Amino acid sequence: MRIDTAITHQSVVQERQRDFSAVIARDDANPRAEGSARRAAEDFVAMAFVEPLLAQMRESTNAAPPFGPGSGEKQFGEIMDRVLSRQLVRASRFPLVDRIEADLTRQQSRATEGLFA
Repeated sequence: MRIDTAITHQSVVQERQRDFSAVIARDDANPRAEGSARRAAEDFVAMAFVEPLLAQMRESTNAAPPFGPGSGEKQFGEIMDRVLSRQLVRASRFPLVDRIEADLTRQQSRATEGLFA
């Protein structure tokens, strides 16, 4: 009976992890929607610059066992880094995000002009 309960619990946990990952990874159906270049630029900066810094900080902690990371933090640390990096980038005004957004918008308009020319 305990094995069945453990398997059921494990499948529920895996289903919740898939649902959580789907929410994080969700993308707009229309990439040409207003603000999509901004979101793409923010996601790029978060993934390429901020997330690795958060991961390095999390991995370099040398706290004593009662204060060190628990099993949950170890298991969900990468997801937490991903979410936190996106929140940090969206809440601040990085000049790099502005530059990447301008470049993406310019490339998108050139591609659109090329299609209709």
